[in-house]
Amino acid sequence: MCSGGFDPSRASVERWLQIVTRNSAIDWVRREAAHQQRVTRVGAIHSATTVDVQEAVTDRVQASRVRDAVAQLPDGEREVVLLAYFGGLTYRQVADRTGLAEGTVKSRIRRALTRMANIIGSDAETGE
Repeated sequence: MCSGGFDPSRASVERWLQIVTRNSAIDWVRREAAHQQRVTRVGAIHSATTVDVQEAVTDRVQASRVRDAVAQLPDGEREVVLLAYFGGLTYRQVADRTGLAEGTVKSRIRRALTRMANIIGSDAETGE
């Protein structure tokens, strides 16, 4: 069937209408499927971007709270926390570097972490 119109030498009117209707239906289904795929892709990209932005904001807020909590620690506790957690040193290495006993380093870190948890917890409760 030619797409230009009905040709009585090729088919009856009924057959031509069936073919035109069938082809139109196929075109519509393909357009809808392509549209749904685009919507799904855009939705997935938007969702992923939204999640990435939310995670980035949450990470920054948490990092800021941790920095603030570390800044509020007494000097001795701040020093061992910075060496152990941000410097990547073991308790023994922190003890060697600071000249403190390993047990003292562990105690200061434990006290510091408790103090930081309280600081961060009170910040979260007050919405700061």
